Amino acid sequence: MRALSLSVALILLAASAAFGQNYQAGDRVMVIADAKLMADGRGATDKVFLGLFLNVQEVNDKWLWVENGRPGWLDQQYVIPAADALEYLTKRNSEEKNNQKIMVALSFLHEERRDYDAAISLCDDLIQLNPREGAYFNTRGNCWDAKGEHDNAIADYDQAIRLAPTKAINFNNRGRSWSKKGDDDKAIADYDQALKLDPKYATAYRNRGIAWKNKNNNDKAIADFEQYVKLDTKDSSVYSSLGWARINKRDYDQAIANFNQAIAINPKSAYAYNGRGIAWDQKKEFDKAVADYNKAIQFDPNYAIAYSNRAMIWEMKRDYAKAIVDYEQAIRCNPNSATERNSLAWLLATCPDPIYRDGLQAISNAMKALETTAGKDPVVMDTLAAGFAEVGDFASAIKWQTKACDLAPVAEKAGYQSRLDLYKSGKPYRETVD
Repeated sequence: MRALSLSVALILLAASAAFGQNYQAGDRVMVIADAKLMADGRGATDKVFLGLFLNVQEVNDKWLWVENGRPGWLDQQYVIPAADALEYLTKRNSEEKNNQKIMVALSFLHEERRDYDAAISLCDDLIQLNPREGAYFNTRGNCWDAKGEHDNAIADYDQAIRLAPTKAINFNNRGRSWSKKGDDDKAIADYDQALKLDPKYATAYRNRGIAWKNKNNNDKAIADFEQYVKLDTKDSSVYSSLGWARINKRDYDQAIANFNQAIAINPKSAYAYNGRGIAWDQKKEFDKAVADYNKAIQFDPNYAIAYSNRAMIWEMKRDYAKAIVDYEQAIRCNPNSATERNSLAWLLATCPDPIYRDGLQAISNAMKALETTAGKDPVVMDTLAAGFAEVGDFASAIKWQTKACDLAPVAEKAGYQSRLDLYKSGKPYRETVD
């Protein structure tokens, strides 16, 4: 035991000498030895272990506020910058062959670098060495989940749960995969079990809140997000999640307050600025909305939805040139999104100002959006029909508008039918100016 403690001490000393630095909020770090997270001097809240990658949320002298299911303070002697992880683990692996802890850490490193196949291969080796270690199945499940192979992930989490049925993390992770498969009921059941095993497991509250939001149960989502922030007040993303849930409830003032909290914690959160912009937009405070979309784009120049949201305000303000520029930029950022292409196509087909109408470009963008939606979205068909009507091809316009009418929700059929009647009379559709 004394020899082990000395070995760990030497590792920490060497790491400190080689990688010592000043950390700041937003840094990514890797744990280099098993340690405990502390809660403001009130004892340990959680454990961390070699190879775990964490985000620094706050710094207080030598202490870093991080989260591993539960949040807490971690002495920075137990971490190195994530950028130094490859060098560090490669060296340790050469010195400690077949050390399963090092192999696990290397699998985490591959996962961190998004080399999921390499991580899975290492997990395969670990499972062969010790097929009764549930953590190895959990780690491999995380890699399958990251690859989008959720059935494989769930199979591994099932094994992890069979081997370690009291580990909340296994249920939490399986719930995440169920949610990604679109089965939020099964996800919620797993999060319930995770919280039954560990009532202070903050991550499970956040994930269950997301699942409730997916089911449009905003009250339960808000309750879970609020429980999460009681456990971790330093995570900006959950304040943004609260803001979105309150937007869904049309409680825009409280949504803005939540996004303000997110921005106070992370002043560079494009996600929070975009959310607050939408809340301002719904309150018809359009200049404030544009200012927030500008900030979102400043901090994430590839944030397609922020360009699209700003474009809609330019449209409303009749600044069609700016709207077209923003829609085009949104498409460059996310060329596979039907939403941005459809919005641009609709503007080009139906713009009240003839200077900006371009029926051929409208058809081109609408056709690409139709491919992305597998030809099943009546909104896109509606747009395609408007494009054909703009170029005078009313036979095609009638064909696509008829299909759109057949698929349109009952509450919206009247609008679709009115455009179909317009095309049958040989007239294109134009948006009206309020």
